[in-house]
Amino acid sequence: MRTPSLAAIATVAVALLPLTARATTATIVSGNGAVVEFEQISDDGCVVTSGQLVLLRNAAGADRPEGVLAVATQVDTCDPDDFGNGFGGVAALPFTASGLAAAHTAGTVVLDGWNGGQLTIDLDLTWTGTGRVSTQASRFRGEGTFDFQVSSSRAATLAGHLDVDGAPADLDGALLIRGVAGSILR
Repeated sequence: MRTPSLAAIATVAVALLPLTARATTATIVSGNGAVVEFEQISDDGCVVTSGQLVLLRNAAGADRPEGVLAVATQVDTCDPDDFGNGFGGVAALPFTASGLAAAHTAGTVVLDGWNGGQLTIDLDLTWTGTGRVSTQASRFRGEGTFDFQVSSSRAATLAGHLDVDGAPADLDGALLIRGVAGSILR
């Protein structure tokens, strides 16, 4: 009886490897921060600027920006031909974020308009958590994939100011946030 050579066994093993072994890729993102909605109405009541500012600190994961992100829309409601403009920007402002207890940031974020123009947001805000913590979770298991997300939020009081192009904005919906999300691909 003839025994197979080591070279023949290695060749068969390498040929079968793609059929039996699979690489696993995991992506995990986690962090905490704060959110606030803002609105500003011009003195004549025509131009309405509204948006959201998000403060993010990443504990893990490289595919999410860190710092202060802001988006806004602006429309002249007195001009029937004005369909508005969208704005977005991010700035690496110094900040502190202590889980769902407190957060603070100060500085300037410049938002570029999709149809041209810019908005400048100057802020000095402190979020302080109040009330109970709300937690949401989801998961999805598919063929060769497992995705999950867990997030917590807490209402917050605000101290400080947020100005859009030099004029104060009204603030609402202040939250402290914390979360982790991930995807495992096999």
